[in-house]
Amino acid sequence: MKTIMFFIFLSLLSAQLTYAQWSENLKLFVSAGGSQPVESYVMNNFSVQSFLPDVFSQFSTFHSPDASYFADNWKTGVNVAAGFEYPVYKFFSAQFGFTYSHFAFSENDIKASLENEYENVNRLFGIRPRLVNFNVYRGAVNAYTLSLSGKVRMPMHIVSPYLVGGFGYMHIGHEPIEVSYTTDPLDIGISFSGRIPADQADVFMGSGGGGIVFNLSQGVKPFVEGTYYMGLTNNDNTLYYSIRSGFLFSLH
Repeated sequence: MKTIMFFIFLSLLSAQLTYAQWSENLKLFVSAGGSQPVESYVMNNFSVQSFLPDVFSQFSTFHSPDASYFADNWKTGVNVAAGFEYPVYKFFSAQFGFTYSHFAFSENDIKASLENEYENVNRLFGIRPRLVNFNVYRGAVNAYTLSLSGKVRMPMHIVSPYLVGGFGYMHIGHEPIEVSYTTDPLDIGISFSGRIPADQADVFMGSGGGGIVFNLSQGVKPFVEGTYYMGLTNNDNTLYYSIRSGFLFSLH
């Protein structure tokens, strides 16, 4: 019995020492910035033609959906990130992090695209409807990632450049896109309302980038980081990149 109690005591002591050492080195990072859309298969059910009346849609110059519509019709978004970092070796750390990016649907871009489509109506019928009371509802794209990454930094005193890369899980989806408008009744009176349903995907993702950390103190270190994200969605990958600034906190 004494032997068992002795081993239990040693196990608890070892666990306590391990936890103390682990928590002493553990760091928390938080950051925020912007994200730029590049392309995404999730946007492939989007089309400008969906927002034309049936009588005019057959004359549209619209082509097959393209993953680049993500960059063409969604705005530069906001990006936030948070997670933990733990030093494994002297210049190498492991990170576990979460990111969220929000891209608003661009009202100006879809309106300009529709005006271009109505140019065909002008050439064919001699009329050019002018869009008035133009409204866009919802349509934002939201992307979430959970990832495990490795970080390699250069050993410098005040400013330390680093590279980071990893893999994990991505959820990306867009809200329903609703567009309504009327046209100037002096040209031709049209009242239109159209809707594209929501779409989403849960996929494997990879990321890579780099940044600079400023070693101004042991407890809090500001940093700037740029990261490229790739979600392995069907046919065309989902791509976007972010630039963020934030702080690395020591939890000890």
